[in-house]
Amino acid sequence: MTLGKARDAFLATVKGWTLPRTYTIKKTAVESLVSFLDPKAKVHSITRSDLARWYQDMREKGASTPTLTNKQSYIGGR
Repeated sequence: MTLGKARDAFLATVKGWTLPRTYTIKKTAVESLVSFLDPKAKVHSITRSDLARWYQDMREKGASTPTLTNKQSYIGGR
């Protein structure tokens, strides 16, 4: 499955039971990862190094530690 399709499936699943503000926050996190890695990337090929590069990119762009922690938790499924 591609990252783009996984994003679409995830967002469709959480939309029904997530508050609008929370949905927007989760969508922003997922969209950020998808745009950083490539919507055509295969989910099974994503590595810890890919995620580390994404976190580092966000930090270099000024993301705070709480923001990074929150985005990581949404991507990790918590």
